[in-house]
Amino acid sequence: MQEGKTTNPLNSKIGIKTRIRLKTKTGTFSLALNNLRKIAINKINETIAKEKAKKRHSRKT
Repeated sequence: MQEGKTTNPLNSKIGIKTRIRLKTKTGTFSLALNNLRKIAINKINETIAKEKAKKRHSRKT
C-alpha cells in the first residue's frame, strides 16, 4: 500500500477516499477514516497556530 503516499495533502485525501471505496462495500469504514483525518488535520492546525503565536510573542520581547 505504498502507491497513495504523496506530500500534497489534497492528493492524499483523494487517494484515501477512492481506495477505501474500492476496497470496502460498507461506508462505515470510510466514514471513520474521514473523521480520523479531520481530527488529525485539526490537531496539526492547532499546533501550527501555537507555534506561530509563540514566535509572535518572542518577537515583541
